[in-house]
Amino acid sequence: MRKARGLAPSLTEQRDFLQSIVDTVRDPVLVLYKDLRVVSANRAFYRRFGVSPKATEGILVYELGDGQWDIPNLRRLLEDVLPSGSSFDDFEVEHDFPGMGRRVMLLNARKLYRPGNHTEMVLLAIEDVTERREAEAKLREGAERLQRAYDDLAVAYEREHNIAEALQRPLTVEVAEDALPGLSIATLYEAASAEAEIGGDFFDAFALPRERIVVAVADASGKGLAAAARTMQVKDVLRAFAREYPHAISAVASRLNDYVCDNKDFEQGADGIESFVTLALAVIHPKTGEASVLSAGAEPPVILRADGTLEALEVSGMPLGVLPQQLYTATAVRLRPGDILLLLTDGITEARAPKAEARRGGEFLGQEGLVRLARQAQKEGATLREMGRLILEGARAFGGGTLRDDACILLARRRQ
Repeated sequence: MRKARGLAPSLTEQRDFLQSIVDTVRDPVLVLYKDLRVVSANRAFYRRFGVSPKATEGILVYELGDGQWDIPNLRRLLEDVLPSGSSFDDFEVEHDFPGMGRRVMLLNARKLYRPGNHTEMVLLAIEDVTERREAEAKLREGAERLQRAYDDLAVAYEREHNIAEALQRPLTVEVAEDALPGLSIATLYEAASAEAEIGGDFFDAFALPRERIVVAVADASGKGLAAAARTMQVKDVLRAFAREYPHAISAVASRLNDYVCDNKDFEQGADGIESFVTLALAVIHPKTGEASVLSAGAEPPVILRADGTLEALEVSGMPLGVLPQQLYTATAVRLRPGDILLLLTDGITEARAPKAEARRGGEFLGQEGLVRLARQAQKEGATLREMGRLILEGARAFGGGTLRDDACILLARRRQ
């Protein structure tokens, strides 16, 4: 004989148990009969919608609160969709509720089965997501504003980039090797990356009266349109002062420095960069080989002698635009036939090795690395342009495949 089992809970006990669970839910919940009349609601429902149990229990859900739940799509879900399934989720209702104003509610429904009397009920949970939807709308609006601002900036950047590129193009157009009498010239320019902003590097080579030739490499601080515009000014004024003082390269540098210091466009560019210019400058008489060389904050020039020896010139001076009334000292050198004068910007010497390589051989390529690359190119019998290309490629390889800054090289060889 089987032991007697405990008596099944009464319907009242079942209802009280269900109600105690529903009351713990923070969001409003309705329990409905199969015919969609209200069995009960939780405290959150009464509190949220300002109704009493007397005005709620036994009432058809569509008649609650003067018909505020009589919504066609909700009717379809409760009367057509729910009977064929067991639930629906996140049905959104936007409605003007008395005393609450316009609210957005998410409805979730589940069918329940009461085994005691074999009845079906519906559990309808109501979540007020008005504030969430308003926050989402504000976020979308903010994102759209940001996107419009970004698009405007992109258009402005593209326009500025194109203008800067147009300004810089004549600054870095390669000089023909035989363009100047008595000297062979090779010029190379390479941006740090294909996506890099337009920078301020430039080179120049031009003839003066009495068979003198000026060669120069410079780097104006900053990036973009402001740097390109400042660089264009420096190049034009350099040419003017060189013609005014064809025999005094030091005076050319001093006048150019005062111009940069006095020009308000150079005090601080629109890019916020304190403006200055580094310059390596030389005046060469190809027939005699006599040359005057100076540096205003630039990398020291190097002479590659035809006999295979290299000479790094010890020239230095304050960058242009830092302090007015600076005096610059030119160094006199003599280029023999076949000798090469090498001028460059710091994009080469400041090529930075990857961390693992830097620990073994130094962080930057530096002057020693430059001399090593130039000597190797000379041993290989490279042409003037090939020599410049080998130096660029060597600096890039030292930097792990990339250059951190734009690089500008000018090589001037005295012809036989």
